[in-house]
Amino acid sequence: MKPKSFHILSNTKNHQAQVHTQIFNPHLINPILTSPFPAYPERLLIYHAGTAKTALVGSIKISTVFLFAGTTLFAAPTFALSATEPTWKAVPLIALGTIPMLVVSFMTAPFVATVHMRVPVAARTSRAVLLRYCANLPQRTELDFTTVRLVGLQKTTSLTLGELRALRPRWGRLANIERMNDEVLARRTVWARLTTWLREPRNKFYVGGVEGEKRSRAPGVWQLVWEQIRKKPAVR
Repeated sequence: MKPKSFHILSNTKNHQAQVHTQIFNPHLINPILTSPFPAYPERLLIYHAGTAKTALVGSIKISTVFLFAGTTLFAAPTFALSATEPTWKAVPLIALGTIPMLVVSFMTAPFVATVHMRVPVAARTSRAVLLRYCANLPQRTELDFTTVRLVGLQKTTSLTLGELRALRPRWGRLANIERMNDEVLARRTVWARLTTWLREPRNKFYVGGVEGEKRSRAPGVWQLVWEQIRKKPAVR
């Protein structure tokens, strides 16, 4: 058997070195791994009231709707059309089904299940960078407030940080944040004003504190947002 020449041995070693490099260097196999990945999503969850609490609020709301439908569509007409019962009994039955629905709808309307914030790519690289960005947010920062509608479904209201003002505590007031946007209200059509109750618009919100932040994707961010809302003149 003839011995291999120096050039053949040299070429063989170089080829083995290249194969070795390609196997153990992942950046040569997949160059995309060298690019940094954002640590947080663009639509960042910064507050979550809790699934159980949200489901409870939705269940109470839809229960009052069923009560209203039962008393108004079934019980009240029975007394109104009965030949043996007085007709006036239908009135308190209708009130019995209507009042709880209106009270629950009014009291639970400000309840916020989740709050999401739109975050630019440059502020999503790490937690430290995110907190520095949130310490001085632009007033055009987009926020999504998710509330619960009367039928139990969720409703998302998109707004900006500059539209929000803190509400001063007052007896009977459940909300702690109000949306101030007179331009949007001025541009509403007559049909939009007449069908407001169908769309259930939200301009007052109640957002809790520490517990909702712990369930969020980035604890501490909502507190920074809330501090910037409180810096503005509060609404009476």
